[in-house]
Amino acid sequence: MSSNSSSSSSTLSILGFADSLWDLNKVAKIIYFTLCFDILFFYLKGNGLFGIKLGKEFDLSIADLAGMIIILGIFSSVLLKAASLSFSLFLIKVRFSNLFKYTEDLYRRHPDEVSFSELRDDAFANGDELSYKIYVEEYKKQEQIRKDDWSNEIISFGIALAFSIEWYLSAPDGQSKMFIDWLWEQVKLRGPETPHYYIGMFISALLILYATFVCWPKGLQSNLYYPKLAIKLRREKEERKRKLDY
Repeated sequence: MSSNSSSSSSTLSILGFADSLWDLNKVAKIIYFTLCFDILFFYLKGNGLFGIKLGKEFDLSIADLAGMIIILGIFSSVLLKAASLSFSLFLIKVRFSNLFKYTEDLYRRHPDEVSFSELRDDAFANGDELSYKIYVEEYKKQEQIRKDDWSNEIISFGIALAFSIEWYLSAPDGQSKMFIDWLWEQVKLRGPETPHYYIGMFISALLILYATFVCWPKGLQSNLYYPKLAIKLRREKEERKRKLDY
């Protein structure tokens, strides 16, 4: 009975893992951590994870495993975030440079929209619980979007960086047994003359383009469609302008 339940739970775990492969963000995280452990295993043992055969003894001590986790944790939580932030700031500088004709029209809001701060201030001033509830819900939604975007940016940049490091460390003859070497072996089945560096250059370029696409500056939604309040604010503005004219 217990064996049946354990096998059922294992099946469910495999199905749950397979189902997560439909989520691009989860797949990106799997790729990132696989590349990182591949690099660390190569550093410790002289060959990557892709040189391990099923059934062969996994020659890795608890100290090695703990060290890999600590290094990966420090790199991912501190160094990678700092490098990703620098990359994003560089893209922001490029986005608003003379290469792209930036105009304020891109961020001009619709006449029936109000800013979050206007909605909040009006809700406080008039004790409008419904408006305040809408403000809180929309604000939380936008904050979650920002967090998700930031997480995706870190992972996409991390994949590009990790693969570039792996390419730098790998052996030109494929003996380092890393992910890039495995890719090279698959390509050689169809094109035996394909050089090792071509795989590194091609995949790195693709990953950098992917990271640029994910990290490219996006216009954050700071306005909310609320015609009733928008009309009210316009009337108040017109009234203040009329009084100043007098």
